[in-house]
Amino acid sequence: MIGASEYPPCPSHGIGGTEALKTIRASSIRDGSNGNPPRQRFLCRFELASGEVGEHRYRGEPMPRLMTASALCPDCGQPVEDWYGERVFPNYHFTAEPIADALVKIASGDSYRQAAQSLRLLAGAASGSKEASVVQRLTEVLAPILHQALAPQAWPEGGLLAVDAVRFNLLGRHKYEGESTGLTVEHAIGDLLEMFDPDEAEDQEAKRDLAKFLPPDQTERTGIQGGVPNWQILGAYGYPVDSKGTIPRSANAGQPWLFRAYHGGDALTWAHFFRQLPGTPAYVISDMAPAIGLGVELAWPDPATRPKLLICEYHATEVIKSRLPDDPRLQEEVKRLFLTSGRWIGGVYHPDISNGEVGSIMRLRHFATFRRLAREAEAFDFSRLFATPTWRRVMAQVVNKDWKLRYSTGALETELYKLGHRQIEWRAGRMTNRVRTDALLMLLHLGMLQKATSDNLLHVIEHWLRHHSSLPRQLRQTDAKGATPSLRRSLTDAELQGVGLMTNSEFEAWQSKRRTRLMHLRRERKIKKDPKLRKAVNRKRVERRQRNDPDNLARKRWYQEHRQEEIDKAMARKVAAKALAQIPPVSISEGEPK
Repeated sequence: MIGASEYPPCPSHGIGGTEALKTIRASSIRDGSNGNPPRQRFLCRFELASGEVGEHRYRGEPMPRLMTASALCPDCGQPVEDWYGERVFPNYHFTAEPIADALVKIASGDSYRQAAQSLRLLAGAASGSKEASVVQRLTEVLAPILHQALAPQAWPEGGLLAVDAVRFNLLGRHKYEGESTGLTVEHAIGDLLEMFDPDEAEDQEAKRDLAKFLPPDQTERTGIQGGVPNWQILGAYGYPVDSKGTIPRSANAGQPWLFRAYHGGDALTWAHFFRQLPGTPAYVISDMAPAIGLGVELAWPDPATRPKLLICEYHATEVIKSRLPDDPRLQEEVKRLFLTSGRWIGGVYHPDISNGEVGSIMRLRHFATFRRLAREAEAFDFSRLFATPTWRRVMAQVVNKDWKLRYSTGALETELYKLGHRQIEWRAGRMTNRVRTDALLMLLHLGMLQKATSDNLLHVIEHWLRHHSSLPRQLRQTDAKGATPSLRRSLTDAELQGVGLMTNSEFEAWQSKRRTRLMHLRRERKIKKDPKLRKAVNRKRVERRQRNDPDNLARKRWYQEHRQEEIDKAMARKVAAKALAQIPPVSISEGEPK
């Protein structure tokens, strides 16, 4: 039983912990202050059921309060004691509410400097140069806690997942200046400076030496189009299953699900991205990038539970149009392939067509019409177009389209456009640490979800402190060379093995075997369908055998080794047939032999 007190109860003997269940009596009194600015300290005297009596000191609430000289509360105007001031995070100078407001500004897309300026104004502090770094470190420490509590922490089970990426490149200065006279020494040196690794000491030393030959106003610039690939953001937009067990087609039914920063976008990177959250969606829709499909195969190796791959209709339509000749009839049939929905086609009602079921007759009709027009088109290699695996996937999706699903990545591309062009592009060149970049993306993700409010953030942080008693450790500058990965490097073997994936060397060997196997399967399929090719392959096989063994010795040797085995099998078949012939027939009526 806790003793009555006007002060906050002891965390160990009052509101939580195993000792609180054994406490018979506990009381708290004020016991001075500590810290700068000062925080009230309390003395707890307790008595346990075992007879143990003791005392210890604590700070009170999960977020301690500062000492205040004002006798009135700034919010409600009621009189308060001098220890009942504003709440603060442990080991931080600024109070909790201005820090939460600064994190809200970061989540809305403001820079660290803008958020630091707002923090100084709200806290009433003098202008300083370290507040921007304080806001950055707070983002690094608190963003994972906030994201874990307010953002989705598992893939939509049985739902649909749209994935895409936005890439940031290092641009040469001649591309900005628009000069047509060719490259100069300054342009070449500028491109070299942008390709150096900021985490390597040797590259930094060489960068300082080369920078002496450049004008002082030339700085590192980044962009999304053109240039040298630098790093990219992988994003996912989820559509969970509703209460009826179906996936809604409306874009408002989904939400931004996850965003992570990586150096590259190969299959292993996508597999690592898919392993960031548990769960298995039913469908994964993307553009026609092969790395995404291979990443899905690596992330979910079991074919029985692996998500089904879908192709975005916009990307598929653009790819088809780019391969078609300039024929208006073909262009119109391409639109009909993807826009045929239910019984309404071109504004005309067709009662004899199934209402949007899988394998609609009208889609098959449009597919046959498109195939006939494509074959009749001049200067168009129709057979080569249909031979590619991607084209077969597109046509299979068109014919077997399920209108209950959504076939577009437009909602995700809209969020990636806002994230890339408005919030990241202007500072992408200065981002080199993947962990810190991910922390910033977590806050921006909360801003997309409209959950980054001051009250939400304070509630989550206070709940964390109540159960963990302290905030996570801040990363040091030296961590970037060791445990913290860099955005200028691909994923290491340790990071891949940490999520249950194969290493880089194992992936290269696996991909080589897979490529060889697919090549043999495609060749066998082509040989089976083409009689002329099959005849030519058989002729080359006979010629190769005659060239390697002109006297047919290998065939005779094999026959001699297996001759006795074949004779024994033939004799066993004869004995079985003779024994079967000697069995008398059975009378159906009497059940006895005749």
